[in-house]
Amino acid sequence: MNTLIYQYYYTKPGTENSIDPGFQYYEMSKNSLSAYADMIGSDYIFMNHEIPTTPFYGIFEPFRKDNEEKLYWCENYDYVCFVDSDILATKHAKNIFEVASDSKITVNRSESVLSHEQYRLPENIFKYNSVFAGDSRYTPKNQNPLDPGKHNTYHANSGVVIFPKKVFKHFNNYINDKLNVYEPVRMGGFDQYLVNMYLMDNGYHNMHMFYNFNLGRFPRTEDPYAPYLLHYHRSKKKMMRSEYNSDRILK
Repeated sequence: MNTLIYQYYYTKPGTENSIDPGFQYYEMSKNSLSAYADMIGSDYIFMNHEIPTTPFYGIFEPFRKDNEEKLYWCENYDYVCFVDSDILATKHAKNIFEVASDSKITVNRSESVLSHEQYRLPENIFKYNSVFAGDSRYTPKNQNPLDPGKHNTYHANSGVVIFPKKVFKHFNNYINDKLNVYEPVRMGGFDQYLVNMYLMDNGYHNMHMFYNFNLGRFPRTEDPYAPYLLHYHRSKKKMMRSEYNSDRILK
């Protein structure tokens, strides 16, 4: 099985996607994820070229028409996995491709109606990811899971997304008609919005949150390094700097 983990980071000071916590967090992520790829026997690439749409759309580079960096990825790999540039891998991380579907995009899409106290209970922590959020059985009455608001965590997070070869062509056709769409709010906005719109129409495979442990969405586990891929989303960037030095982080 030929697999690829790819990351993207490009920004200009003062632009809408510019996040400057005072250190190069993306280099830490690059060091950690390249080591993770090596550990699980996957190819790895880090891209930092400017793209004509928005830096938020780096996830779509394997599929964008006229991408000179593309190098026919879709022909060379059985799976390609995008990982955000604010994620660190832990040393005991399992092979993410072992939980991937061969026919649908694999993401983490978790419901988060549980309180932090409920979530921390042993009987809930693994059940938490077993439901398909957005299913009417789990959606609060009168709550549209796509609307921003109190429970706006039903959508999949696009920080870690696995594309199997069977969807390459279909997703390629879908995304190249959408790269001029800039939705800043719904379902997290931008790339996350486009990914979720595709999942709504074509289905998805849900992976455990430990493969994309979004610290902006999930409370810390009792052992903070228990998850496999720690996602230091938005305001959690400075935490990433201190935790990168832990001997529990792969690098």
